[in-house]
Amino acid sequence: PLLPLVRRHGFSLCLDVGHLLRDGCNWRRALSEWLPAARHIHYHGVAAGRDHRAVDDAQAAVTQALGEALVRAAYLGVVTIEVYSEARLAASLATLGAAWEEFAAAGPNGK
Repeated sequence: PLLPLVRRHGFSLCLDVGHLLRDGCNWRRALSEWLPAARHIHYHGVAAGRDHRAVDDAQAAVTQALGEALVRAAYLGVVTIEVYSEARLAASLATLGAAWEEFAAAGPNGK
């Protein structure tokens, strides 16, 4: 019900991938349907039902899918790594850098 309203009125939204993961929502569907309207994305790790953890290899499939979706969509909005400590931020950036380096270099067409 929300997406038609967003599209009809030209609204943008914040796509909180971390909370989708925490709540057990279909994050793949949200990426494909909501990313075009998103101007801000929140991403963080989830462990044992707790959110705002460091992004780590435990959610490698999500990290990879998110990065690929951003490249494919030529996303120009904001991505906030929503963690609340420098240590979690450093760990998250290291994980994201390693995961996204290869396909980001390839460009949107995988070349």
